[in-house]
This record gives sequence, C-alpha cells and structure tokens, in this order.
Amino acid sequence: MRIICFLLLCLSYSFSYSQETHTYRELYIESFDKEDACNSLNTILEDNIKTNNNIENAYLGVSYIMKSKYKFNPISKLYLFSKGKEILERSIKEEPSNLELKFLRLSIQQNIPEILAYNQNIEEDQKFINNNINKNKDGALKKLIKSTLKTF
Repeated sequence: MRIICFLLLCLSYSFSYSQETHTYRELYIESFDKEDACNSLNTILEDNIKTNNNIENAYLGVSYIMKSKYKFNPISKLYLFSKGKEILERSIKEEPSNLELKFLRLSIQQNIPEILAYNQNIEEDQKFINNNINKNKDGALKKLIKSTLKTF
C-alpha cells in the first residue's frame, strides 16, 4: 500500500510539474507579442520565488528581460534587462547542458537589439540545440523549440 501511495504521489508531482512548465512555456512565447502574458509569467514566478527550481528561475529571468521590452523609461528597461540576464546566466551556469535553458537564451539573444551586447552565445547555443534536440525525451519541448526557432 505504501508503494502505491508513493507512486501516486510521484505521478501527481510529475503531472503538476509538467503542467506548470507547459504554462511557463506558453506564457513566454506569448510574451513576445503580449505584455499581459509577460506580466502573468513574471507574477506567477515571483510569487513562488523561494520554491522555484532552476528552470523556473530561468523563466523568471526571461520574464524580466521581456518586461524590459514593454517599458518606456530607458533606466527601467536596462535595470530589468540586466536583472533578467543575470538570473538566466546563473541558471545556465548551474545546468550548462540543459536544452531548455539554452533555448531560452538563444531565443532572447536572437530577438534583442545588438546594442545590448548580449549576443555572444547565439552560434554556440544553436549548435548545442541542433546536437541535442533529438536526444531530449520531452516531446513538447522539442515541438516548442522547432516551431519557435522557425519563426525567428
């Protein structure tokens, strides 16, 4: 009986984790065009900042970067961008072989102005993604990466 309860607990955690990750992914992609999606992603992740795992922290970082896109004040833009970049880079440093983290950085670096000088990892991340996408077992992530990179 204990084993069954343990397995059910593990499955429910796995299901809720995948649902949350799916939500973060959707909101992130929507945030390229919709400020509301960006704000929603940021709010969800900031509210749980003490319990965020590394991927959630990376999404928090990109949400700050995306929020900078919607700010008018240049100081606010630069502050949010720098804060987000720091969080994203810290996440990648902790898990340098994580496909999703490299995808997040690539999608950001391909879509920001060159003047911000945050484009030094584009080739490296593209190569990493191309070499590792088919090794990844997360079908939803593969689909997201392939469809998103086609639009950039």
